[in-house]
Amino acid sequence: MPRPMRRRRPGESGFVLVAVLWLGVALALAASGFLSDTRRASYRVRAEVGTAAAMEMARSALNLALADLARPKGTNRNPRDGTATSMVVPGGTVRFSIRDEKGKIDLNRTRPSFLAAALAQLGGRGLDALDHASLADRLLKAARDAREAGTAPSLAELLADVGLAPEVAARASLVMTLHSYTARVNPQTAPAEVLSAVPELNADEVAGILDARRYREPLPSLGRAQGAFIQSEGPVYSIHATGRTEAGITATMTAMVMAEGRTLRTGRMRFRVLEMRIAR
Repeated sequence: MPRPMRRRRPGESGFVLVAVLWLGVALALAASGFLSDTRRASYRVRAEVGTAAAMEMARSALNLALADLARPKGTNRNPRDGTATSMVVPGGTVRFSIRDEKGKIDLNRTRPSFLAAALAQLGGRGLDALDHASLADRLLKAARDAREAGTAPSLAELLADVGLAPEVAARASLVMTLHSYTARVNPQTAPAEVLSAVPELNADEVAGILDARRYREPLPSLGRAQGAFIQSEGPVYSIHATGRTEAGITATMTAMVMAEGRTLRTGRMRFRVLEMRIAR
């Protein structure tokens, strides 16, 4: 015998509707959370892929700089004074610059007065509140103490030891080095601050040297300042290489390398890495 149908109680249909609505809300929230997690994971993967691509571009820029360093004199080489070169590559842009360490003041060989004068040239860039002569003495003492202790600190470590802030140290590192191996500087690659620190040069002569370099013309006569300069570069160079993707993700590699001559078998230039830093 068929079971009689139960009559719904008043309000029961409303309860079912509310339950269905809450179930729909719960499903919508779960779906939204899933989509949000998926979206975040997708962004993270894309960022990782972009960073990896930028790193590879920076590595390519570094290799381009090394290839340029291997070119013989007389060829169309990039300047060794920090002038940047940019190239468009598939997926982004690469950029590199090369600095000859002989264009800087060697803390192991220079005179305190020369270093102090170069530091004074940086006065408008954050060092104006410092006693330049005192800072020069502290830097030279730190370099001397390291030599006597038989240690080989980086320039960044020495600058930090004398209390320079990182941003100030970065600017100061453009005029000093531990790898020039001479008390003189290369006029073809020395920055304006170093040239201006040479007491035998006036402002017009410094401008003349920089203009000749800019237009790749022979340098003017150095006259009385000749003794402060050396007409050779290397063997140590600093390279700043950057890769930037079309999405704007950037990676940077900074390396200091020493040229060790060409191999007998292949004739290729060999380089030894003295320092390496990577920034993402």
